Amino acid sequence: MRLRLLPAAACAVSLLPIVAHAQEASADDTAFGLGQIIVRAPAREDAVIGSETIDQEAIESFYRNTLDEAASLLPGVNASNSGGSRNERLLFVRGFDRFQVPLSIDGIRVYLPADNRLDYGRFLTPDLAEIQVAKGYASVLDGPGAMGGAVNLVTRKPTQEFEAEARGSLDLDRDLGYAGYTAFALVGTRQDKWYAQASYTRNEQDHWDLPGSFAPTASEDGGERDFSQTEDWRFNAKVAFTPNATDEYSISYTRQEGSKNAPLHVSDTVASQRNWSWPYWNIDSIYWLSTTAITDQLTLKTRAYRNGFDNLLSAFDDATQTTQTRPRAFNSYYEDEAWGGSAELGYAFSDTDLLSIALHYRSDEHVEFQQSFPSGAVEPPQTNKEDT
Repeated sequence: MRLRLLPAAACAVSLLPIVAHAQEASADDTAFGLGQIIVRAPAREDAVIGSETIDQEAIESFYRNTLDEAASLLPGVNASNSGGSRNERLLFVRGFDRFQVPLSIDGIRVYLPADNRLDYGRFLTPDLAEIQVAKGYASVLDGPGAMGGAVNLVTRKPTQEFEAEARGSLDLDRDLGYAGYTAFALVGTRQDKWYAQASYTRNEQDHWDLPGSFAPTASEDGGERDFSQTEDWRFNAKVAFTPNATDEYSISYTRQEGSKNAPLHVSDTVASQRNWSWPYWNIDSIYWLSTTAITDQLTLKTRAYRNGFDNLLSAFDDATQTTQTRPRAFNSYYEDEAWGGSAELGYAFSDTDLLSIALHYRSDEHVEFQQSFPSGAVEPPQTNKEDT
């Protein structure tokens, strides 16, 4: 159940339906009409769920506030959990996972050079214009790594001289207790030769519920799932210069911060549990995007960016998550940075024939170090570099 706070200062308790579609009844008179199942529901013309794209109206209508939940609405895309103590949300595009399907924001790839263990549950959707998913074949013009497809999060841009939007929702558990909330706000302006916009979205999950039939164990007492809390927010800002109908030059900044816990295994012994927590899981990116029509047939597109990723995994002595004195306890730090850019030159021979060439360069630096207990000693940072 969700209590949704609407922009018009009205509120209502709404149970969002899952809309199913079925073919109309067969015209074959031999079909037993009373035995047919026909599901009808009014369609929202402004909510688009295509074979490769889902827009903001559909994301909001189905109340999908994280990337894994929203993208799974698309055919051929499935969400899952990594299992174990890492508590990561995954996406599978026709069976391919995060190691074969790169993730990008506005065409800028989000990549972790150590292991690329992206948690798709950390990426929020209320501030997106659409989610694009390429399945199977993906163009090499967009960059390397898309062996099984690609996922791209497209942020919004203003269309009016002045626009502002705010919305929020409150999640309640089955006992009508507080379970979390989502909030979103945006303000922007579009002028004759420029536009600017800023947005903020936040999602907090206090807990999720176990089935009422769950039998308590030594590690889980049932009801509210222990250690299922998550908290994420993202800020996005952009300003762009549009001197004419074909050219556009923009600079954008995105920062998202998250923290999460990891529920314990319900059947493992208390002594064998991994008491893990992520106090922060942060990504930031500043990037330049442009398109220039050199002639009526020749177009140049450029990108330049700097990405950062900071992550802390903390292991504690026990489920209280208050002390780190045993050899099993540690603090593991990641500090990653990437610089890169690309240029794409396209020549249109006709309305149907286009020849393009693209050049890409990216430099990734991964730094990791660990603090071990009970000594509290911090090992020297280890650095790995990748140039693509």
